[in-house]
Amino acid sequence: MNLKNCLKLAVLFCILITTFVACGHTNANANTNTNTNTNTNATTNTNLKTTTSKNNGVSLISKNNTSSASKKNNEFDIAIPESVGLDPKILNSKLESYKDTNLSSLLIVKDNKLVFERYFRNNTKDSINTIYSATKSFTSALIGIAIDNGYIENTDIKVSTYFPDYFKDQKVQNKKDLTLKHLLTMTSGFVENDPEFIRSLFYSNAIKYTLELPLKYKPGEKFQYSSQSSHLLSVILRIATGDKADTFAKKHLFNELGITNYRWATDALGDNTGAFELYLNSRDMLKFGMLYLQEGNWKEKQLISKSWIEESTTKKVDTNDDSIGKDNHGYAYQWWIDSTDDYDYFTAAGYGGQFICVVKELNLVVVATSIPPERSSIKSTPEIKNILNEVIIPALK
Repeated sequence: MNLKNCLKLAVLFCILITTFVACGHTNANANTNTNTNTNTNATTNTNLKTTTSKNNGVSLISKNNTSSASKKNNEFDIAIPESVGLDPKILNSKLESYKDTNLSSLLIVKDNKLVFERYFRNNTKDSINTIYSATKSFTSALIGIAIDNGYIENTDIKVSTYFPDYFKDQKVQNKKDLTLKHLLTMTSGFVENDPEFIRSLFYSNAIKYTLELPLKYKPGEKFQYSSQSSHLLSVILRIATGDKADTFAKKHLFNELGITNYRWATDALGDNTGAFELYLNSRDMLKFGMLYLQEGNWKEKQLISKSWIEESTTKKVDTNDDSIGKDNHGYAYQWWIDSTDDYDYFTAAGYGGQFICVVKELNLVVVATSIPPERSSIKSTPEIKNILNEVIIPALK
C-alpha cells in the first residue's frame, strides 16, 4: 500500500478523530504555551492569496529584498532564493498552478537557509494546525532519543516487556514475538486504521483493545499501515522513561529547537496520541526537518544520534507501489521513503496535505501544509511529490 492510498484510507479515520476532538473527547492542550491570537482553523479564504507578516523577517519574494543576500533572525538564517540557485520567478510562476488547491503554507530551506516562505488562506507563521499522521515521525524521533539515552535497549526489544499484565491473557499470546521494530516499520500485522480503535482511544483503553485484536498478518510479514502501532510506541515511551510523549519531547527536543507553541492530544488514559493530533506551526515543522537534514545536530548540539537519523530514514519495507520515480519507495521508522525522477527523499506525511520533506542530495527541506478537504469547499490537496517535481526542482535548473 502506497502513501497516497494510505492517506485516502485515513480520510474517514481522520474525520472521526476531528469529531472526537471537537466534542471534547481529547485533551489537546497538554504542555502548551500558545499565542492566544493563533489561528488554528485557517479555512475561510478560498483564494490563493498570500498572507504575510510585517515582522516575520523573511523575504517571500526576492525582488523587493535585493539589498543583502543573507541575514539572520533568532530562528533561521534568511537568504534570497537566488543566493542558493533557486529562481524566484519560476517558483512563483509554478506555484500559480496550485491556486485551486488547499495549500496553506509552503516553506523551503536550501543549504540551511530559509529562502522561501509563503502562507495562504488566512494561515500565518504563527498558526498552529494539526499535522495529522506526520506526528508519527515525531514519535519515531522520541523513541530514538530514548534509545540514545538508555531508556530503551534497542528496536528488537519485545512489546511484551512493557505490557506483562496484558500478555498473561491468552488472547494476546499471538503477539508474543512483536517488537518495537515491527511497530516502527508498520509490520506489526494489525489491521489498517480501525474506527473501533479510535473509539477505544478516546473512550476506553486503546492498549487493551489493540493487544486483544486478532492479527491480520504475522509480525514482520507485511507492511500494513496502522495507527495502533504508533500509539503503542507513545505508551511504551511513557513506560520506559516515566514521561509522557509531550513532556519527553519538551525536555529533549522541543526546548532545544525553540518549539513552544504546540498542542498534543491525549487518549482516555492520558497518554499522548502517538499517531496523530500534534499541532504545530509551519516554521516548527521546518526545524524538525532541518534537524534530520543536519543528522540530528542543532546549533552544535547532538539532539538525536546520527546513527538513529540514518537508521530511521533508511527504507526497511516495500509499500507495494511500483509506480513511483526511481523505485525507491517504501517505509522506514515512521517515515515514508520515496523519490522524484532524479532525487531520493524521505517525508513525514499527514492526511490532507501535511508534509515535512527532506531531500539530502539537494540539501533541501520543504514544508507544505494544506487545509483538509472536509474543512474547505476546495477538494484538491497537493502532494509533496508534485510540489517537488512541478515547483521546486524546475526552479533549481
